[in-house]
Amino acid sequence: MIRSLRDIFIILTSVSVLSMMLSSCCEPSVSDRFIKKSKAKDGSRYDFELVLSDSTSLYDLTLYTRLNCTPRQFAAMEDGFGVGAVWTSPDSLEYREVFYIPKAAFVRDSFYSRSASMPYRRALKPAKTGIWTLSLIMLDGTPEFMDGLGLNCRKYQENF
Repeated sequence: MIRSLRDIFIILTSVSVLSMMLSSCCEPSVSDRFIKKSKAKDGSRYDFELVLSDSTSLYDLTLYTRLNCTPRQFAAMEDGFGVGAVWTSPDSLEYREVFYIPKAAFVRDSFYSRSASMPYRRALKPAKTGIWTLSLIMLDGTPEFMDGLGLNCRKYQENF
């Protein structure tokens, strides 16, 4: 039985603290970085530092970019862009792969702008926890109309 305003305050405070604790455990952690073409190493290498330090979490990586060109310029472009990925682990081991950003991934934002956002890795569980470096290299150089590359990293808990 509630006896006073003090009891009500204690109950409401307890419920608030408990709900904040539970929501902080469930909320995904997100990091996001965009590197402009002018800041890319050698004009085509984009280095992203990823903190993959939680061995109980999974990570989703999404790559995004924008093109500033007219529809005619876009139509004249190749079918997509080849990207080399070099993963460097916390203990300096390197893993390499090549993937493709298809032209079809770009959506028209305005007359002079198209953007693409595509999943790169889903439910990634790193072999080694710590700070990884992901270097993305545009294989044919950064396209003339591309602003740069961005990478979004979302950390979340696996549901069992």
